[in-house]
Amino acid sequence: MLRLKATSAEDCAVLGALLQDALIPLSDIAFDPAEKRFMAVANRFRWEDAAAKERIHSGFEVNGVTSLRRRDLDVSDRGQFLNLLTVAHTPEAVTLTFSGGAVLQLLGQDLELRLTDFGTPWPCESVPNHEGEGA
Repeated sequence: MLRLKATSAEDCAVLGALLQDALIPLSDIAFDPAEKRFMAVANRFRWEDAAAKERIHSGFEVNGVTSLRRRDLDVSDRGQFLNLLTVAHTPEAVTLTFSGGAVLQLLGQDLELRLTDFGTPWPCESVPNHEGEGA
C-alpha cells in the first residue's frame, strides 16, 4: 500500500508513473477553494507489481490549489470515467492529461501532491498497454 508525497517535478514523475492508466470517475473529483485542495479517488493499476495484474483504490490530493482550468472536459457528464495518462508538475501548476485529450490544470503556489492507497487490491484482466498510440 502506497503513501507518497510529491513537491517537485522529480517527485511528481514517480507519482505520475504510478497513476498512469488510473480510472477516475468524474463524480469522485472535488475542489475545495476554501481549503485550496483538489481531491480525487482513483482506481489505480498497481504498476509497482505489474505481474500481479491488480488495481487498488487510491486517494489523490493536491494542496495549495487556488484555481482550476480545463480543456475538452465535459463536467456536466458526472457519470463518465477519465483515464489518466500523465501528471506534470511545475512550481505553479499540476497538469493532469487524460485519454481523449481532456486536460485539467491545477494552479497555485507550493503545490503538494499526495497519493494514498486504501482498501484491498483486486485482480484485473490485463496490464494496460499503449501500443499503437501516438506517432
